[in-house]
Amino acid sequence: MGHDYGLRVDFYIVHRLGNKADKGRIEMKQVLNEATRSMHNVTWNGNDLLYYYCERSPLPSAEIVERQREGSLNREWLTPAESALANQMWLIGRAYAASPERYSYTLNAENGRGYKNRHPGKPRESFLDTEGYESFFQDIARTLYRTECCAASTAYFRGRPKDLIDETDRLAQKAADRIELIEALDEAAKKRRIGCSDIRLCPEEFAHDVKSLREVVADAQKQLRCFHESGFLTMLESLSKRSDEILFGRKPEGCREYVGDLTACVINFAKALNSARILRDATIVILTLRTLRLPNPVKRGFLENWASFSKGAKLLIKGTPSVSVSFSSKLLHFHCPRAFFIYDSISAGRVPKLPCDLVGSPSRTDAKTALEAYESKRRSQGDSAGLSEKEVGKFMDYHQHATQELELARFLIRHLDEESRQQYARRPAKNEDGEPIPHYLTITRLVDDFVMNGDQRHLYACDE
Repeated sequence: MGHDYGLRVDFYIVHRLGNKADKGRIEMKQVLNEATRSMHNVTWNGNDLLYYYCERSPLPSAEIVERQREGSLNREWLTPAESALANQMWLIGRAYAASPERYSYTLNAENGRGYKNRHPGKPRESFLDTEGYESFFQDIARTLYRTECCAASTAYFRGRPKDLIDETDRLAQKAADRIELIEALDEAAKKRRIGCSDIRLCPEEFAHDVKSLREVVADAQKQLRCFHESGFLTMLESLSKRSDEILFGRKPEGCREYVGDLTACVINFAKALNSARILRDATIVILTLRTLRLPNPVKRGFLENWASFSKGAKLLIKGTPSVSVSFSSKLLHFHCPRAFFIYDSISAGRVPKLPCDLVGSPSRTDAKTALEAYESKRRSQGDSAGLSEKEVGKFMDYHQHATQELELARFLIRHLDEESRQQYARRPAKNEDGEPIPHYLTITRLVDDFVMNGDQRHLYACDE
C-alpha cells in the first residue's frame, strides 16, 4: 500500500507496566511487535472481494424484497437482494468454516441429563425426492425477508412455498395411518437390530407431537416478526457511524453501550436465522410424514434413514437449536467491517491468553446489564418466551469476546503513528494499482488477523 504501518513502541509501555515483572514487559513488547508484522503483511486477498460484495449488496429489508418481487414475472423467483444474501451466506460460511448449514437441535438441559451429548441432530431430507442443486441458502434467504413467512404460515422448501398450517392439518387428518406406519417401522427396526435412539417419534405420542410442531412453527414466525420490528438495519447503520469514535476516541465513554449493541445485533440475526431454519425443517418433517410409505421389502438402509429422521424430527419438536453466533458475527463483520469483531472458538480461546494489561478482565456485571436490557427490549416487542439457555450463554460469550477485542483495538490504536491511524480511520479506497476492488483496511480486521494468525507461542509457554 506504500505506507509504513509500524506501531510506535515507546516509553509509554514501560511507564504503564511500572514495576511489574520483566516477563510481563517482554510479553507486551512481543504483542506489539507481532501486531507490527501483521500490519506489514496485509495484502489484497479474497477477503476484499467479500467486503466489496457485501458493500455493493447490503443486507435487505422486507420492503426491498417485496418491491423486487412486485417487479418479477414470478413472485416465487429469487429476487436480486435474496440472491445476493444467499450467495454471501454460502461464501462467508464456507470460507470461514462456519456454514449456516452446520447446526443441530438438542434436548433442554433438564430433559437431556444422562444422555450422551444430549442427542444432537436435525431432520434429514432422506425420504424426499433428490434435487440437482443446493437450495438451502435460497430457502433461508426467502424465509428471512418475505412477509408471508412471518405474517402468515408460509415456509419455503426447495424454492416452493408451503402453507404449514394447511400441511399440518392434512397430517393430523392422516394420524391413524401415520401411527400404523410408525409402529410397523419401529417393529422392523427391532427385527433388523437397527440402533434406534430413545429420542424418536413414537406412535403413542404422535398426536401430541403434531400439536407441538404447530407451536414450534408459530414461535418461529413470531421470532421473525420481532426481527423485522426490531429496527435491525437502523442499529447496524448506527453502529457503523459510532465505530470510529469508539475505536479512535481518546476516552472510553460509550464503549459499554457500544458492545451491548454489537452483541444484540449478533444475537438478533442468529435468532432470525434459527427461525428460518426451523420453518424449513418443520416443512421437511411434515412433508416426509405425509408422503412416507412402507416399502416392500423393507431394506436396512431405509430403516437406518428412518432412525436418523425420527430422532431429528423429535429433537425439532422437543429440543432447542444451536445458536450460530460464529457465522452471524462473520456475516455482520463483512457488512459492517468497521464495527463488528469476529467470534469463533479459536479467537475466543486466544484473546484471554494475551497479557491482562492489553485486554483486561471483562466485567460480568456489564454483560448481565446488557443482557437484561436486551431481554427487556425483546419483551416490549412481544417476545414473551425470552432467550433460551443457549442464547443466554452465547450472548455472554460474544459480549465478553467483543469487550476484550475492543480493548485490544483501542490499545493498538494508541500506539499507531499518525499516518497509520489516519489510514485505518478512512473509508476504503481503490488500491494503488487503480483496480476497482478497494482494499479494506480496518482496525477490526487487524485485531482479527493478529489474534487468529499472530505468533503467540510465547503466551502459551506460560502455561507449561
